[in-house]
Amino acid sequence: MSIHAQVERDPLFLTEQQVADRLCVSVRTVQKWRALGTGPDFHKFGQCVRYDATDVARWVTARRVSLLKQAG
Repeated sequence: MSIHAQVERDPLFLTEQQVADRLCVSVRTVQKWRALGTGPDFHKFGQCVRYDATDVARWVTARRVSLLKQAG
């Protein structure tokens, strides 16, 4: 299932754990990305950090590496 297909059936906001599970990384990695400003955009509701599922999908798509582009 593509990341975009997942977005269509997901809740609007994802927890750090949900983002980590989706990207096959640890929660700590997601937290590091946020601290460094290199991860997906996020929202803060009080002390709760949430990620918009669409922002996560766009962030993933922007990091796609095409082997054909590298070879040329």
